[in-house]
Amino acid sequence: MKFFKCFIFVPLCLLLASCSTVRIIPNLSKGREYKLTKILDLKGKDWILPEGATLVCASKGKIKNGIIVGQNSSVDYLKVESVRFTGSFKSICISLENDVDSLFYDITGVRALRIFGNGHTVSSTNFGLMRHVDVFFKDVMFDCSNCKDVFLYPIGNGMNTFVIEECSFVNIPEIELLKPRNMLNPVIRRCVFNGLLNDGVRRKSTIVLNRFYGCKGNIVFEDNIVQDCYGVAVNGIEYSKKDGVTVSIRNNVIKNVSNGGIVFNGGEVTNIRIENNKISNVFCFGSQFKEEKGNAENAAINFHGFHNLHILNNTIADCTNSLSLDMDGTASDRTQEKGTLLVCSGNVMRNVFQSYLFGVQDAEFFGNQIEIANQPSATFAVSAITLNACHDVHLHNNTIILPKPKQTSAFPIVLRQNTNRTSGKINLHNNIIFSDSGVYLMIYNGFTGEVDADKNTAISTTSSAPLKWVNNSKSKGIRVKDKNVYR
Repeated sequence: MKFFKCFIFVPLCLLLASCSTVRIIPNLSKGREYKLTKILDLKGKDWILPEGATLVCASKGKIKNGIIVGQNSSVDYLKVESVRFTGSFKSICISLENDVDSLFYDITGVRALRIFGNGHTVSSTNFGLMRHVDVFFKDVMFDCSNCKDVFLYPIGNGMNTFVIEECSFVNIPEIELLKPRNMLNPVIRRCVFNGLLNDGVRRKSTIVLNRFYGCKGNIVFEDNIVQDCYGVAVNGIEYSKKDGVTVSIRNNVIKNVSNGGIVFNGGEVTNIRIENNKISNVFCFGSQFKEEKGNAENAAINFHGFHNLHILNNTIADCTNSLSLDMDGTASDRTQEKGTLLVCSGNVMRNVFQSYLFGVQDAEFFGNQIEIANQPSATFAVSAITLNACHDVHLHNNTIILPKPKQTSAFPIVLRQNTNRTSGKINLHNNIIFSDSGVYLMIYNGFTGEVDADKNTAISTTSSAPLKWVNNSKSKGIRVKDKNVYR
């Protein structure tokens, strides 16, 4: 009887080996769970999972060398080596055992996608648009050389999760890389993003992280490295004001990016903390791109419209072609004075251009160290801090260093007035200012606000003549309470 069973089984195995598709696996049937306890080599063939079946990997189980075809199926903690997925899946959770060219093609219906990379590289997978899916990637290196359009664009239902941890993205071309939308508590943590800025090729914009539109809960981008990207590192455009939503961008290194570091340029964003980041060499094009000219949106940190924004303990360095800070109170609807409750404290800005606040009200700017770069030409007016049409701004306990300028219009602090906006009270207290411009405060362009300058120390670095404040606004009624120390 045993001989007869073997006689029947061997021809069956030979028949399956001769087929292009493996269709029959013992103990795996419709709607059932199958636990893989050993290594299964598909030998280049397809394995069609039964409808609704779940494949689970035990400690020694692994599948290699083939294609798994789902029929509303699930795979749970499956170890894979040179395996691709297609068809329809409820969930896919896999652990990579080797470097692969791609993982998926034509997968539909997946509601949970989890990839544990174990440090292995995925070369050409482009996920694109995915709807109503939970995403979790950990310890995967993605080579994005051949990616098109958006690398990963999950659109959730407000409850779907999005977590990218300890992953690397290399050779990022002119694409939007990560674009979570309507996700709950999206997190990008301890990742590395390497672009192609320094390859000598002029490229279109690259955006590493884009939008956050409609996301809920706590939005976190922390402990990441973004470098050599021809574009924007973090673009929060279209993140709109929502109650109970917070955004934390902290402990990141952003360097050698061409079009902006952290940019929120649309909507009245609220409850944002930009903290302990190191941002350097923003708007850096290299010698082949010297003809490029920067603008405000190329700033190291740029906001248009905000409420309750904290910029704390960041280091901004070597941003000589862009603004270090661009805080524009104008929201996307161009309404006035949407920039409220700004705290900028403990930041160190070295070899930078200037910080610019426009249409901002109720702001505190204190405890910062600012060293302005000596601009090579007279193309730009230079200042450490420029306030334009601002209300209730308190500048105190800052240290400002302005070297001998090549421009005539170079001043540590500048107050301006926009033609269709008003200015309110500006307080300057306990600041230490080193400058060779002869002027520590310049007021002009129709400024109509009130200035309270008290207990500042203004030091001329090359002259015995004390620094002073100048009213060049051609406006009457300006009051400056001047109780400063001049040296």
